[in-house]
Amino acid sequence: MVEEDIHKTAFRTHSGHYEWVVLPFGLTNALATFQNLMNDIFKEYIKKFILVFFYDILVYTKTWSEHIQCLSTTLQLLQDNSLVLNHKKCSFGKTKIDYLGHLISVNGVQPDEDKIVAIKRWPRPTTVKELRGFLGLSGYYKRFIRNYGKIAQPLAQLFMDNIVRLHGWPSEIILDRDSIFMNAFWTELMKKHAVKLLRSTAFHPQTDEQIEALNKALEVYLRCVTGDLPKKWSKYISSIEFWYNTKFHSATQLTPFEALYGYLSPMPNSTLTGDSLVETVDYTIKTREQITKLLHHNLLRAQERMKHYADLKRVDKEFKCGDLVYLKIQPYKQLTLENHAFHKLAARYYGPFKVLERIGKVAYKLELPTGTNIHGVFHVSLLKKHHGAHTVSTDFPVYNEEGEVQLQPQAILDRRMKKKGNRAITEVLIQWRHTNLEDAVWKELYAVQQQFPNFDWNSNRP
Repeated sequence: MVEEDIHKTAFRTHSGHYEWVVLPFGLTNALATFQNLMNDIFKEYIKKFILVFFYDILVYTKTWSEHIQCLSTTLQLLQDNSLVLNHKKCSFGKTKIDYLGHLISVNGVQPDEDKIVAIKRWPRPTTVKELRGFLGLSGYYKRFIRNYGKIAQPLAQLFMDNIVRLHGWPSEIILDRDSIFMNAFWTELMKKHAVKLLRSTAFHPQTDEQIEALNKALEVYLRCVTGDLPKKWSKYISSIEFWYNTKFHSATQLTPFEALYGYLSPMPNSTLTGDSLVETVDYTIKTREQITKLLHHNLLRAQERMKHYADLKRVDKEFKCGDLVYLKIQPYKQLTLENHAFHKLAARYYGPFKVLERIGKVAYKLELPTGTNIHGVFHVSLLKKHHGAHTVSTDFPVYNEEGEVQLQPQAILDRRMKKKGNRAITEVLIQWRHTNLEDAVWKELYAVQQQFPNFDWNSNRP
């Protein structure tokens, strides 16, 4: 980890705060960052005698003398960039090697024998999911199979019969990054039919957050229906689909069914059991009513359970006009040049401020400093009673138009010269307003002068 980025990985445990000094691969974008590093280090030699995929480095040559020279260059580059290898995972001087599911030797590139055996022993697909899995595995080696497209065409047609027959070809498909959807067959098939693939990830709804919200709603509904009978969840999928499609949406002011077809879905009438001459009909109606009662019961129980756990974190607070309270502003996002605010370690409260008025049952209006451009009414959960003479800070942060805290420089604690490339630059140790002294960070002087032109950088020389 670069020293100036180590603080970004700060986390808290029961025994104190800790930071990563090496790159944790569980961190968001860590793999992409590492791959970019590898590409940058070996950019002059990639596809000449080096192939790199994350931490798998392949050095290939035609002769032994060339191999020794190229391997020496590779190891020297790793050493120059402070990168180390695990000797137990390294192989040197091999004429045949397994690399990314392929066997590479003097005879060229061949598929892995274990994968071929797995394809031959694959049981006959009986469902769409099993079919996608088989096509994904076999499609990985399609370049080694003559007329693979013609052979797989009947399977592809079966796949299309299960997907496209109801609504035709879509313009976009939102999917997760499962290997089934990342294989060459699926990607090429969608490309040929001008279908755009939007690949999302679980609980990271950058692609389409509506899908993530829908998934959560369906999960809650499914738990409420099958809470007592979890193994029978598959029987209620159609009911869940019907529930969602006939549910009124506040955003569209329509139900999904009405938005698609232009009219409301016909709803079943309330019918008393025992009136039908057909016993099966009575049984169906009775079962439906039982499911409805069970659903109402489970929804009420889920609501009470959520309220119970929420109440455990709630504390009854009540303030009087004239009381002094601290204000918690941690929910607002704090921004600097590179987002270097120490959010996890910074103070969480400001104040104290005087209570001017009680608004309803759970909100209070505070007397904020003149010039504060945020609304002065806050929920009681953001307030904490002031005791004694201690003052945190009554100097409120500066907010931008989006309600985000924009930290401002308060003082320059130190200066230093540093080499950057082939030139020398000046860096300053800045203490930001509303942060502790130990949270000061080094910044390039020219960059912060451009960011904060109204700050007097000369009068604050250490």
